[in-house]
Amino acid sequence: MDKPRLKRDWKGLHVRSLIELKNGHERIPSGTVFTVRENCRGLRLEGPKCPRCGVSVFITRVREWDVEII
Repeated sequence: MDKPRLKRDWKGLHVRSLIELKNGHERIPSGTVFTVRENCRGLRLEGPKCPRCGVSVFITRVREWDVEII
């Protein structure tokens, strides 16, 4: 699928990371599936909830070329 032309069109898309992503607390392996919450100064991604504790990972300022749309 082609990448959206407008930033607002990214919202709600499911993407897969192509590289290892890092935020202040975790390292998220490549191949992780995320949901795009917004696109402002980069993508804001929400990961799936942990089945045991219910916590989901958020990561911000991800470049558009570091993910692929699924």
